[in-house]
Amino acid sequence: MTIKCSAPTKEEINYAFKLLMNGKCAGPDSIAAETLKADVETRVELLYSNIWEEWQE
Repeated sequence: MTIKCSAPTKEEINYAFKLLMNGKCAGPDSIAAETLKADVETRVELLYSNIWEEWQE
């Protein structure tokens, strides 16, 4: 079995945001799913660049 060990793609990050359920309590970071899903395109770009930078180290 091959295990994928590369940085997530923008499509994978976008898919993860779509899986977040509305109306649930916020987690330990106090950020509600609705907040994270408000501007997905911008959040995906920011998160992707941060993950990519960390992945290269």
